[in-house]
Amino acid sequence: EELEDEKMYGVAGRSSIAADVLKRCSQVVRSGVVDLGSPVGLLCWRKRCGSVRRASAVAEENGARTGLKPITDMSEEEKLELIAQGIAPATGRKLEEIRAEIFEIALSTSNVRSPRKLLRKPLMGPKVLDWYVKPLHHYPQASVKMDELQMRRREKVAELRRLGKGPPKKGESKRSKRK
Repeated sequence: EELEDEKMYGVAGRSSIAADVLKRCSQVVRSGVVDLGSPVGLLCWRKRCGSVRRASAVAEENGARTGLKPITDMSEEEKLELIAQGIAPATGRKLEEIRAEIFEIALSTSNVRSPRKLLRKPLMGPKVLDWYVKPLHHYPQASVKMDELQMRRREKVAELRRLGKGPPKKGESKRSKRK
């Protein structure tokens, strides 16, 4: 079985990372159940179907965008380390595109932060304005009642001032009377 794996994947006597990846790939291929959500599963599927050449061409095109070197420039060790980290060099960009499509995330072509996340949030202004009660003068049907209430209050304050029991006028405090 191990010799078949070495022939199939072209990796013989590599590091423990390589051995682990080979075992996982061979299990996926033998079982016939391919988890296309995992990079290893995608890579195994492509190797099994013989579309590795196409995958490497796609990776070369996407290499500039993802920051990864093209597959042709990578050594076997670099490829296997990327696969062990969960990034298949041939499928890295494609997985990002699928994730962006599912979660409705905008892909950034450069590593510059963008305000997309903030701009997606609903504006806070309307919520803040709704929290406070509108003044009664905004309601025309309540303006008549408000005018009557204000007139009564003003008459009452004027009567109390005449009797010397109402609130003092502005600037008529005890301190100002002493001066």
